[in-house]
Amino acid sequence: MIGTFRLKQEPATAWLDAFPPLARLEDPSRSALARCLPMDIRKGRCLFAPGEPCPGFVLLLTGRIRVGLTAENGRRLVLYRVLPGETCVQTTLCMLGDLKYSAEGMAESDLRLVIVPPILFLCLLRESAIFAQFVFERFRARLSEMTRLIATIAFFGWTPGLSLH
Repeated sequence: MIGTFRLKQEPATAWLDAFPPLARLEDPSRSALARCLPMDIRKGRCLFAPGEPCPGFVLLLTGRIRVGLTAENGRRLVLYRVLPGETCVQTTLCMLGDLKYSAEGMAESDLRLVIVPPILFLCLLRESAIFAQFVFERFRARLSEMTRLIATIAFFGWTPGLSLH
């Protein structure tokens, strides 16, 4: 699991520039989000696995995360990759539904990311239309990709290495 989030006393907004839609956030929301500190994670680290709780909403600044499933027979299916500026549908699902992860996430490269604590994530969703739009636009785009992947598997079969990216 990724671990716990870190908060800073004084806001540091520089990392928010990696997410242009968040530049339009209302001052109180931007200030609250800016208190979340970026953290570095090494390539190869398992960020989350099925059944684990979600520590917060992940905003990826640099690197690449692979999200997928591994069957008991060892076959792997890459569901999608998260790139800088994107969000993870697994994390979004967990945050919105108070669920545990149902897939695994691996750092395919060194990462720099920010974890927004659950209470702050839910507060921003309620209080900031801009933040809510940011979350749901990315959620919609990723679900659309996932639907295409399911259709490909259903109609054309599974092949090793099949993924969205």
